[in-house]
Amino acid sequence: MRLHLLAQVLSLTALALATGAHAQSGNVTPAQIRYQQDLQICDGEPTADGRMRCKRDAQAEYNKALGLAASPPVVTPVAAAPVCGDCGRVIAVHEVEREGHAGALGTIAGGVLGAALGHQVGGGFGKSLATAAGAAGGVYAGRALEERANRAVVWVVSVRFPDGSTQDFDFPNNPGFRAGNTVRRMENSIALP
Repeated sequence: MRLHLLAQVLSLTALALATGAHAQSGNVTPAQIRYQQDLQICDGEPTADGRMRCKRDAQAEYNKALGLAASPPVVTPVAAAPVCGDCGRVIAVHEVEREGHAGALGTIAGGVLGAALGHQVGGGFGKSLATAAGAAGGVYAGRALEERANRAVVWVVSVRFPDGSTQDFDFPNNPGFRAGNTVRRMENSIALP
């Protein structure tokens, strides 16, 4: 019996070597070679019942090998980056000149200076009229000068958030953001995440 099994193993090895060239050319798969080898071993079983069980087992192994070969490789999912609820995308960055505000200081100083200059002109009623006109002109000029002095250049960064809303953020200096940057909203400002 052992000699018979040894002879079968040797003949199967010879069969595998002979069909190796076919397997490499794509005509015969390794699963088919193994199945043929198993069937030859089954033929050496002494009883019909043993041969039948052996052939069923060989068929099951062959089907299993075909199933493994046909199944796609297992892909391990990559953990997604956490979603930032307060993040948005910069859609525009531009420089804007904002009008200054005139306070009481410019108005009062302009009025006093205008009145003093107007008082230098004319005499009598004309002097009073020049003083009043100088004060009114001084108020206007003082207000305009203070507005111009308080004018500021600011950088406005427009951001669109995932909910579709947009918001503008002002910066006194160039913040270094560019269109396309992802930013995080932090209170009344934004920063890189």
